[in-house]
Amino acid sequence: MAIEPTSRRYAHAEGTTHLTFDRKRHLVTCGHDCDVRIFSGIEEDDSSEFTVSTETVCAIAPYTLENRDLVAVAIDNHSVQTFTGEGAPEGLLMRFTSPVTFLSVDQAHLRLVASSCDFTIRTVRLDDITQIAILRGHEAPVLCAIFDPRGQLLASTSCDGSLRVWDLKNGNVCVKQLQVLHKCNDVSTATSMATVSWQPSSGELLAVPVETEVRVYQRGTWECVATLADSAHIEVMNVVSWRGCGQFLACAGVDGVVSVWDYSNRSVSGRYRNESGIGITSLEWYPDTEESERDGKAGLYFADNEGYIGWFQGAEPTVGGRGSTKGVESTDDPLADDSLLMEGIPPDAIFGTDDIMDGDDEVLDGAHDDEDETALSGSHSNLAEDDDIIHSRKRRRLLEDSDDEGETESNAAVAPDDVESLISGDVGPAPSRPLAPPTSIARTAAAAFSEKFVEVYQSPLLPSSTPHTLPHHFLTYNMVGVVRSHNDDDTHMIEVEFHNSTVHHSFSIPNHHGNNMASLSESCLALACQRNEGNPSQLQCLHLSTWDSGNKEWSLSLPAKESATGLSLGNGWVAVATDKQLLRVFSLGGMQRDVLCVAGVIVGVAGWGSRLAVVYQEPPCTEKVFQLKVWVLDVVKRKQLFRPHSLPLSLHSKLDWFGSAHRQRLKLKCFRKHSQKEDVWLPMTARE
Repeated sequence: MAIEPTSRRYAHAEGTTHLTFDRKRHLVTCGHDCDVRIFSGIEEDDSSEFTVSTETVCAIAPYTLENRDLVAVAIDNHSVQTFTGEGAPEGLLMRFTSPVTFLSVDQAHLRLVASSCDFTIRTVRLDDITQIAILRGHEAPVLCAIFDPRGQLLASTSCDGSLRVWDLKNGNVCVKQLQVLHKCNDVSTATSMATVSWQPSSGELLAVPVETEVRVYQRGTWECVATLADSAHIEVMNVVSWRGCGQFLACAGVDGVVSVWDYSNRSVSGRYRNESGIGITSLEWYPDTEESERDGKAGLYFADNEGYIGWFQGAEPTVGGRGSTKGVESTDDPLADDSLLMEGIPPDAIFGTDDIMDGDDEVLDGAHDDEDETALSGSHSNLAEDDDIIHSRKRRRLLEDSDDEGETESNAAVAPDDVESLISGDVGPAPSRPLAPPTSIARTAAAAFSEKFVEVYQSPLLPSSTPHTLPHHFLTYNMVGVVRSHNDDDTHMIEVEFHNSTVHHSFSIPNHHGNNMASLSESCLALACQRNEGNPSQLQCLHLSTWDSGNKEWSLSLPAKESATGLSLGNGWVAVATDKQLLRVFSLGGMQRDVLCVAGVIVGVAGWGSRLAVVYQEPPCTEKVFQLKVWVLDVVKRKQLFRPHSLPLSLHSKLDWFGSAHRQRLKLKCFRKHSQKEDVWLPMTARE
């Protein structure tokens, strides 16, 4: 039977989200927004939260030490640190040479295990952090490592495709190795998180997600005693989790499907599918205690790749299961009961195979090769989208009339006047003549729309600058210094003045290229100009902290038909926005590192540290409303930190300024500012 989440709420920014429970049965979560949140209940609003650092939180593991509730946090700077529930730092536990991928504590809260991309696993005693053991043997980044309930064994999975079981009582040696997973060379190209789960209390069974099924291995012999396969899963499994009683096993895949198995009879007791198809990244059962049934919070909790957390209350029904029709009325319509669609009926049993591939060549052609030797592993997400398109197309064709024998007079087009009335909202009586086919309506509506609305784009925004029409104007003003441009009849100079003269002295340089954009940091001055009078757009950088006077300055020209519209500096990089919707990222040495295509006309860019915020305009835009979006990237790690968010600009308003505040939080003034913790926009100030 299908199960629905009792509650689902936003918790973190988009990205891999983790959740677990502490000994007080509080829900502890972490995500890509650098925050750790502790909920007394998923529906409660009185959650406590703290920001770990400016780095991404990779994993968490709450534990209790000397009656103190602490949280071990793996940060993207390759370290594992301890914090109190209020966010006060307690110290460093471990440090790796590569990012940490997983954290776990044993049932006694005596030891912590951490897996890393440096191919190693480390365990540490929480009461004596000097006792660290290193487990070596994996030949690729380790995906997860979990203690068994007895504290004697440890199971780990890796990108090398292996499942390993380690004996912690006898020298931390590997006692079993199984090649069951897909091989890859990096966590970013792994098809699955491969999070395993030991059967609680006894630890006799080990559940492992393998492709689209779950394999259960017997302790000691390490033979596969059960294979749980549900045809509702069209993509690989991501994570599995045993319930405290040891009877129910939950599994979830990258396709957003969650299945709950009754292991006693090997049947599916319930399942849920994320409508958006977002993958599930974490599964946890509410701790089974005497109070768990009374407090009304028992059930299965999950987190997805969009930063949301959810809760299935009573996720262990005893009816239904694969192929079960109990409680379903007899009907000839295969779409009358949604549960039948989820019960693993093969598509060919309802739909013909001829319709599956008809007209879908352009969809399947979207899969492309990757430079990685394991590129096929990275294409599963594309194939999943193709499957969703195919399944929705099959259902649509079943519901549509199959009589397509030529066009009749009913296909006459709707007059433009009718479309104009529809757009303006003046809906009159139904027309006496039949409607035109959808394609004709779309073309007519598009023509009427283009006549009624004119797209208007905001001019590029250069934060902290004054109009270029002034002979003496500011190019930029920030916490480092001020850059001014002087353009008289006889003088074309750029003046740089620093707030702290003990670090750098003020200087002036000639402005031969007509630079009208600048960005200043403690280590570099970047200048740029647009394309004009046949001269290409130029980028010029001056190093301020180099000892090599011969390589202190460099410049380059952008492509002939491309002009710079924005400029920003960060730690070790400079980004240039162009009128071709491109974002070019260079190192301070002049090497082009990345060229990114932005999904709209770039309005402005702002950088701080390793992060770069891009504001762009998404068409269509009318004279009254500008549809702007902000996109935050990590330039150094080459990843997206926050997906594009819309800016809630008021009617007839435009963006006047945006940039980074002292605490490295993105702020947009005059109308709204972005609250990273709540993922909302808050009113800040207004003006006439």
